[in-house]
Amino acid sequence: MRRCLKIPGLTTHLNTGIFLYPAYYFVFISIIRAWGIDYTPGAVDLVISYLAFIVGSDLPDIDHKDAPMRFFAQVLLLPLIFTKILDLLVKHLFRYVAIFMPDHLAFTVLLTLAVAIAFLILKSITALMKHRGFFHSISFALIYGALLYFFGTSLLHNHLLRLLFISIGGTCGVIVHLLLDTRGKVWKMKLW
Repeated sequence: MRRCLKIPGLTTHLNTGIFLYPAYYFVFISIIRAWGIDYTPGAVDLVISYLAFIVGSDLPDIDHKDAPMRFFAQVLLLPLIFTKILDLLVKHLFRYVAIFMPDHLAFTVLLTLAVAIAFLILKSITALMKHRGFFHSISFALIYGALLYFFGTSLLHNHLLRLLFISIGGTCGVIVHLLLDTRGKVWKMKLW
């Protein structure tokens, strides 16, 4: 665990994300109220937005080989990837595999195969990551926000202001990380 704490800026990134979130809240609410929109985030929106902001404040370091965020992301992404692969395997192969064994065993075989494929995909992707590469860019910040918006649509029932509050919060969290890494020199932030 000590090895992870030696990553330059980890504590700074997280603490800055934790304590800058109220500034994000103030600016977002001030802007939408200036436009005549009355929106006050509820507890759920505050929690999700806060988490998106804090995760965003350290997320770019996912490309560092010893970053805790990298391991955390792998733990979260593995099930997302293997379930998609499992869906494909079950759809296209289950009936053939089930000829040779009971259904529950056939499913277990396909599940094992899906986990193995997902693991290899994830390891291949992370092996190609370059520290302070694409994940340290404005493009990545925007993609992170877009993913939050996209995945939040079903959870938040397409409520535009709630989705914007959360997704812009996540984007701003990544921007905070980039600003810290460039010591506030905006012109040094990479576009992609």
